[in-house]
Amino acid sequence: MLAENIEIVAVTDHWSIDTAESLLVALRAAGVTALPGFEATSSEGVHVLVIFAESTAASAINAAIGQCGGSPGGSGSGTAPIAQILQAMAARGALVLPPHANVDTGLMGRLSGQPLQNVIHHEMLHVLGISPDLPSATNQEAIAAGQPPFKRDHPLAIVYADDICHPDALTKRGTSTWFKLSAPTLDGLRLAVRTPGTRVALERPEISSRPTIREVTCLGGFLDNVTIPFASELTAIIGGRGTGKSTLIESIRFALDLHPLGKEAAKEHQGMISHVLGPGAIVSIVVGVSEPFPMEYTIRRAVGERPVVMDSAGTVLKMVPADVIEEVEIFGQHELAELSHDPEAVARMLARFAGQSDADDEIGRVQEELAENRRLLSRAEEKLAELDAALAELPRLKEQKDRYDKSDVATRLDTVSGLAGDEDHLAAAKELLKNSSSIVTGWTEQPAITKLARFETAAEDRPQLEIHRAVEASVASASAAIRNAVEAAAEALKKAISEVEAAISQWEQAVGPQRDENNAILRQLTEEGLEPARYLDASQAHSALVARQDERPELLAQVTTLQATRLTLLGQLRARNAVLQEAFLEAIRHANRASGGRVIVKPALTADRSAFLDALDEHVTGQRHQIRDFIMSERFDPSTFVTTVRDGAAAIKQSMSVSEGQASKLVDAGEPLIRMIEELTLPRAVSVELDVSVDDEPRQYRSLGDLSRGQKATALLLLLLSASSAPLVIDQPEDDLDNRFIYTGVVQHLRALKGRRQLIVSTHNANVPVLGDSELLVALESKQGHGMPFQDGIGSLDSAVIRKLAEDILEGGRDAFDARQHLYGF
Repeated sequence: MLAENIEIVAVTDHWSIDTAESLLVALRAAGVTALPGFEATSSEGVHVLVIFAESTAASAINAAIGQCGGSPGGSGSGTAPIAQILQAMAARGALVLPPHANVDTGLMGRLSGQPLQNVIHHEMLHVLGISPDLPSATNQEAIAAGQPPFKRDHPLAIVYADDICHPDALTKRGTSTWFKLSAPTLDGLRLAVRTPGTRVALERPEISSRPTIREVTCLGGFLDNVTIPFASELTAIIGGRGTGKSTLIESIRFALDLHPLGKEAAKEHQGMISHVLGPGAIVSIVVGVSEPFPMEYTIRRAVGERPVVMDSAGTVLKMVPADVIEEVEIFGQHELAELSHDPEAVARMLARFAGQSDADDEIGRVQEELAENRRLLSRAEEKLAELDAALAELPRLKEQKDRYDKSDVATRLDTVSGLAGDEDHLAAAKELLKNSSSIVTGWTEQPAITKLARFETAAEDRPQLEIHRAVEASVASASAAIRNAVEAAAEALKKAISEVEAAISQWEQAVGPQRDENNAILRQLTEEGLEPARYLDASQAHSALVARQDERPELLAQVTTLQATRLTLLGQLRARNAVLQEAFLEAIRHANRASGGRVIVKPALTADRSAFLDALDEHVTGQRHQIRDFIMSERFDPSTFVTTVRDGAAAIKQSMSVSEGQASKLVDAGEPLIRMIEELTLPRAVSVELDVSVDDEPRQYRSLGDLSRGQKATALLLLLLSASSAPLVIDQPEDDLDNRFIYTGVVQHLRALKGRRQLIVSTHNANVPVLGDSELLVALESKQGHGMPFQDGIGSLDSAVIRKLAEDILEGGRDAFDARQHLYGF
């Protein structure tokens, strides 16, 4: 029995409890919960198991045997019909189970027609046992499926409960059933058979392996010194207003360093951190993972600090929360209603379902490199344009110089020109050294070099750690070599500049007498009316420009290289954007499939063109409203816009329908604007339509803009519940939902997600935890300015204490519930 992981057993001998006493004692001694009971045979000849709580005395069970029309230790059929047994034993708190109902002595073998229908519809019948290896009875499938004439308000639990006459029989199919219980008790079984869809299975269900949030602890703030555990499936947080439900949700978001999608939600989240958690508060979250092997991590974050990730031994790891449990979806109170007005935010939500972060790292990297490329290219083009403008003066200066060279002025000014040439030569050396120094200093600011210096080390728990360490050592060695080379080059250049400046000073002293002679020659030429200064200026300017001609090929090569690099980066941007777009479209397709037609999502044009308008405003002044209107229109496409502006004013006028003046402004703005535009990508957006039909009506789809506030939130919650398998944490979703949808939509989805997704929901609506069958219910109260769980306020609905708290908090107590029932006439 222990080998088969059996945790709870019902011992039911025919009309007897006394014969089961020794087996009950032995089972309990082995750590197995053993429930006492007996097997009755109704007056119709139907076998019925009657099971009692573990503490029930034998005398009480013998009395129940008599009430069922039998006698302790007797045999054969009793005098009570099955309907009477069901009613009487339910009043005693017992669980009544007709076993092997598909054999001759079972319920479906003994009864048929109206008598069978009456029993199936009996309000105290909740569970039926079948023998899987025997043929199905005539009405078995209809009864199990709840089909007419056996349709019930609540489904029957179908279980395996065949007789076990020897321990070896436990290995056979049909002798045991899986129940989801918080504790192996009769109360738990009675609740389970009332909600079989989530708590009963004929075979042990497979639970998908996934990271889960196991508990959260708050130190400081409103929930000071409070620890809340969470189930791996549905946890419901209940409590009156001001008991800390929202604080708990936002504390989880804070610790995991997740950011709201909505602007108002972001403000409320920050306000919660600042004023409710408060300075110095600490939130710790325990996360359990199952792959590649079971492990627990603790994520700890103090207000004002970054999150810290620790392993189960308390060692701080070089990880962030997303490395441990990624893709957690958290939504605050009214956040869904806010998002319903923002198509771009809904698109980001869907993108996260596809594993994309709000800001794609690859897109961000390429855009950063494009912006740096734009800056460098603009500077290189400016230098080239400046040089070309200067070189354009060469013919004029040469003509002036040649005219003077034909006279004797040039001969008489040879010494003056020679000295000026020497001075230019020395100055050029100093300028080259200074330019080289700037370039060398800038090496360390290059993105690739800075990333090399900041290369992170792999975590200690990574497989093949020695390979990671070898790679890191190579990177560190290369980085150190570059740093040393830069430092050495910078020092050499600094030394050379100092030496050249000293040499220039020495040269100035040496040529002092020559300068005096040159000045005398210049005065004499001036007195003769020959304008020596003009000749010297033209000669020096000509010589300087001739020397600069060698710069042009270098500048041209630099511009060409930067342009080629830009084309490569733009290709990377388009390629990455295409990958993201395909993932986005797949997320939409998945959302549409998963919602079963209740919600339809389509790609839509974004209304957020702010980045493009900012670029326009930066480069175009004055009248530009027609250009702005075009950018905001459905016709706007960044790639086409860039091509059109490069094609000129005529193309702009024809394509964008703007005036000649505004077209000219775009042309004048030129490459600086074009390049900024081509670096940008349009945000993704979606349109969402909700099926608002009722019951069997044909589907009626309405877009978000035509829905009520509650219907809008309904549509988004359907997406949340359908389109992702990530843990979902949501604060009081019913505040923005249609009441009808809470049961028909939310509850049904919550039940369908059992075993596949962790859900943590704060709520004040009874439908969510009760009909959603939460595995764990946490009831909060407020005392002396602090929130905390009620005493014994954490547990499952199969606990009487928890059910009473749910009744008091969610229903307003038994009196309020009964009053509503009376008024409704239920």
